[in-house]
Amino acid sequence: MIRLQRNIPFKLPRLGSDTFSKLMRAKLKYDKKNSTFEITDDTEITSIISILSNVLNKEVVLELECIICSKSTNCAECEYADVCDRSKVSSYCICRECIDNGDAYENYKKSIFKRLKLNDIEG
Repeated sequence: MIRLQRNIPFKLPRLGSDTFSKLMRAKLKYDKKNSTFEITDDTEITSIISILSNVLNKEVVLELECIICSKSTNCAECEYADVCDRSKVSSYCICRECIDNGDAYENYKKSIFKRLKLNDIEG
């Protein structure tokens, strides 16, 4: 299984010009200098996953980032994996470890305020 996250650069083996063109048409970002790819908000995620799964002959999944601790949320192991369309939701979720922490909601609010640069606002 290959796990990808939005806005986190990753490398791929050489896939050929036809596949590379398909990935570029699906708006996968390519950094020529570092030879890395990146899923952005403009990327057609469903297409990218389909292309890569077929070419690499492996399951490719999009993992979300925990909004509290910034680790991967391990979407493939989530109880909601079958009903969550990660290509259409926010780039963020909450990992099991942070949910199990008794202060998950407070930590979530603090993280949102910090990301919005609203540190002075009390939740």
